[in-house]
Formats: sequence, structure tokens, C-alpha cells
Amino acid sequence: MPILVGGDDSVPIPMLEALSATGQTYSVLQIDAHIDWRKSHMDEEFGLASTMRRASEMSHIERIVQVGARGIGSTHSDDHADAVAWGADFFTAHDTTGQVSHPHWHASPTARTSSSVSASTPSTRPSCPA
Repeated sequence: MPILVGGDDSVPIPMLEALSATGQTYSVLQIDAHIDWRKSHMDEEFGLASTMRRASEMSHIERIVQVGARGIGSTHSDDHADAVAWGADFFTAHDTTGQVSHPHWHASPTARTSSSVSASTPSTRPSCPA
């Protein structure tokens, strides 16, 4: 089981990409205050706030579980909707600590929490728009 630990948002992307050479599929557990599903930030697609979106585009990544988000952060609401459509499972900071998270997180009609965990597989997931 490979473990990648922290740092700049651009670091995990090539590491996750390298796992494709194994021919196996992987699940990603992200523990972070942000969901990192931006399409790009300041015209950069492989850095800040885009790590989980890039992971979702890799055929060997079959599941993404995200723990600790305080809200959708710098991600736009359509990016959050893409994450939900892909099948990412969210366990918010509130879910894990009982503390209040960002008010827009729970106001979103597409926000998923531990009560709606899905075990969908890549073959049943819609493609995430680039």
C-alpha cells in the first residue's frame, strides 16, 4: 500500500500517475481541509487545488475518499458537483470532529457526507469534465 504524505499540491500528481505502471487499481484517502477539485488555478492544471481532480482522471484510481474538508474552499461549486458526480466520498470536518464547517458546504444540494457513501466502480461513474 503506497503512502504519499503532504507537501505542495503538485507533488502527489506525478506520484499517483507513476502507480499506473503497476497495472493495479488504487483508492485514494485524502486528509485535508480542502477538496482540491479545481480544473485549474491561475492557468495551472497540475498544482494548487487540483490534486484530486487530476487523480480522478487517472484510470487506475477507482475510489477517492476525502476526510476533513471544512468546506469546498477555493473550489468552485461546479468543481464540487463534478467531484460528487465522479463518486468521491466526503467526510467533512464536521463529520469527523463535530465542529462547524463552512456554512456553504451543508447548504449545497450536492454535498455528500458519511450518510451517503457510495461503493460505485469506475465503470459506473460518469466521466468528470476536464
